[in-house]
Amino acid sequence: DGTLVDSFPSILHSTRRIFAEAGLSEPDETEARRAIADGRGLEYYLKILHPGLDDLQVEEWKIRWREIYDAEAHPFTRPYDGALETLGHLMEAGLSCAIISNKGTPALVRSVNEHGFGPLAGLVLGDEPGQPKKPKPEMFTERIAPLYPGLDPMRVLMVGDSESDLRFGRAIGANICFASYGYGQEAACLAQEPDMIIDQVTELQQLISDNPVREHHGQA
Repeated sequence: DGTLVDSFPSILHSTRRIFAEAGLSEPDETEARRAIADGRGLEYYLKILHPGLDDLQVEEWKIRWREIYDAEAHPFTRPYDGALETLGHLMEAGLSCAIISNKGTPALVRSVNEHGFGPLAGLVLGDEPGQPKKPKPEMFTERIAPLYPGLDPMRVLMVGDSESDLRFGRAIGANICFASYGYGQEAACLAQEPDMIIDQVTELQQLISDNPVREHHGQA
């Protein structure tokens, strides 16, 4: 979300529907964008928009929100221009790509496959019950690194549009790239001192070509 595809219209649709079902005023686009910029996952997003929800209600809302999303909202998501081509070029260059998200795994896998990213990603990981999410490092240390024995995190580039993404990259010791065209808050993301910045996804291929893996982090 926000890096390879623009799913905000899908998110906004599901959000407005669940608020309407609860008899509450529907959030406007500005409110929803501000909440999604947090990047930590659906429960945080919903509590930002409706602080009165207790933990049990948040879980109930998450279930219903995802039901609405799965039944109605997928058609509103679109890949960013050039996203498929960019991943294709990176694959041809011998790079491995993992798509990791705090979106629930079923919705993530469906979106990846429907929009043609499946053959371009060696690994697709989403939110699983009881599993730590970004920015905690376990998604890498426990679910990715074991599949690539001896993998040096400094040979990993984490590309993300949110503070949560970039903090995750820093936590695992990777290089980090801020996708400024996404949903994150620019000031919060820049505060993580990203090694690279891209203003559109198509810049990623050239940026990687121009910036070989470094032995230490530095501003680009």
